[in-house]
Amino acid sequence: MDEQPEVDQRVPGQQVPGGHAGAGQQAVEHRGERPRRERSPPVEPKGAARSLQLFEVGGIGEPFTLSLPQRSAPLRPLAEPLAVQFTVLEEKFVGRTVYDGHLIEVSDAEARLRSPLALAILSNLKITVAASALGNPAGEIYGKVLDATRIRFTSATPELRAWMSARIP
Repeated sequence: MDEQPEVDQRVPGQQVPGGHAGAGQQAVEHRGERPRRERSPPVEPKGAARSLQLFEVGGIGEPFTLSLPQRSAPLRPLAEPLAVQFTVLEEKFVGRTVYDGHLIEVSDAEARLRSPLALAILSNLKITVAASALGNPAGEIYGKVLDATRIRFTSATPELRAWMSARIP
C-alpha cells in the first residue's frame, strides 16, 4: 500500500517556523505557480517512512502576485542576560527535564535564548521567568524554536510580554 496519499494529507497541516502555511514539494510542483519559498526545515510527519522537505510559502507569483508580510521583528539586546528555566514539550506534555538558559535579545514576539542545550528546530518550549533585578515580572512563555537560538512566542503572560515590548525603542 502506498503511504504517499496519507503523507500528502498530513503535510498541509504542518506549521512552519513563521507560523504560515507549509507545502510539500509535490504540492508546490503540482500547482504550477511560482511560490516565494522561505525556510525549508525537514519534517517527519506521523506515518512517513522518511523525513520530508517542507517549504514555507511566503507568497505566490504571477498571475496573483500575493505575499504574506514578514513576521520577524528585529531583536534588541537586553542590558543583562535574563536568567530563565525551560523544558522541551514532548507532544502536548511538558517535559520533565528542566534546563537553565538566558534570554539575551527580545522583541514583542520573539527572543534569542542562550543555552548549552542544542535546540531542535520546530520544537516547543515552556520558558519560566522569575522576577529579577532587571525589573521584569515573573511569568511563562511558550514558544517554538525557529533556529538554533531564536524562539517565536506562541503564548506569554501579559505582564511579561508588556515588559519585553517596553525594551524595544
